Amino acid sequence: MEILSGYSKDELEGQKSIFEFIAPEDRPRLFKYHLARRQRTEEAINSPRVYEFKFIPRDKQEKTVLCTVDYLPDLEQSVASFLDITERKAVETETIYLCYHDHLTGLYNRVFFEKSLVEFDKPRYLPIGLIVGDVNGLKLVNDAFGHHTGDLLLQKIAQTV
Repeated sequence: MEILSGYSKDELEGQKSIFEFIAPEDRPRLFKYHLARRQRTEEAINSPRVYEFKFIPRDKQEKTVLCTVDYLPDLEQSVASFLDITERKAVETETIYLCYHDHLTGLYNRVFFEKSLVEFDKPRYLPIGLIVGDVNGLKLVNDAFGHHTGDLLLQKIAQTV
């Protein structure tokens, strides 16, 4: 917790609540889990024991944390462990982006199109239109001026969309 929060053990123990480190948008959800664990209700049994949230350390550089928590009824306290998954979440976000976007132009790709086609093939979206473009002579540009120039041409065309 010292490494994660940027505070020393003396600054943490008895001085800080975990809720001080939770991003405001995540507090209601985590507070609900916290209360449910202590009430020993059906909701408590179904409350997640492992979840992620935004953690705000001393330096205010937001981190994503995976928390595992359990309630110790005899002590009426919770015990939790935290794992900084900030880098993993960044890679996950980038991977998802690259799954649905062309790496060169940033435009949506065929995978996104095919997935969206299923979603938009519903009466509430009809009628629907689709514009498809093609760059005539791209092979000629690549052969004559190199792939770098062809890439620049595609990027320029993508900016007009």
